[in-house]
Amino acid sequence: MRSMITIFVAGVMLCATAHADVQQKIAAAYQKGDFARAVTLAKPVATSDTPDHHAQTLLGLMYLKGQGVARSDEAAFKLLKSAHNFDMGASVIVGWMYLNAIGTEASDAKAAEAFQVPALADEDGDASQLLSWLYLNGRGVAADYSEAVAFSAKAVAAGRHELPALVESTPAPTPDASATLPAAVQTRMQERIDAIAADEVKALLAFRKKP
Repeated sequence: MRSMITIFVAGVMLCATAHADVQQKIAAAYQKGDFARAVTLAKPVATSDTPDHHAQTLLGLMYLKGQGVARSDEAAFKLLKSAHNFDMGASVIVGWMYLNAIGTEASDAKAAEAFQVPALADEDGDASQLLSWLYLNGRGVAADYSEAVAFSAKAVAAGRHELPALVESTPAPTPDASATLPAAVQTRMQERIDAIAADEVKALLAFRKKP
């Protein structure tokens, strides 16, 4: 019995070591700009029955940007959607993709849902300012100026200023359901995609193989 337990533990440790090796190789390939190799290495661990969510998010972003693979918004969305309950960065991008109908049908309600967790749990500035905009205009949520002001304050505190800071006012502004996101926000989200990719690489590198 003891020998069986020893063999089992050794097997688990071997798998963990192999997994860490792959994570290291994915990150190293991405950092070197060898995106095709990063894609090849990431696919098996990102699409397995127990995926690595950092690899999944990074692969989704590579599909979104066409790095090392033909661009596919649909493939990107599928990967990021799968990871978004475990990865705050993926959740922010999923919400943005819902807003812009990138790789999926437009859904302001699903966008708001995706932004909630990173805005509330992680004080994410981008998620906060996008939620503020949705509450301001009654897009996907009931218009609520107080909520819009609250999330605007979170966004400003996190250093985001692409949208004007909101303050309590009487009467509250009239919601504009036909409003479109300002170009500054769209530009910022492109920058955020690169920042999230860098964060995922750091997370993959953090899985160091123990000596």
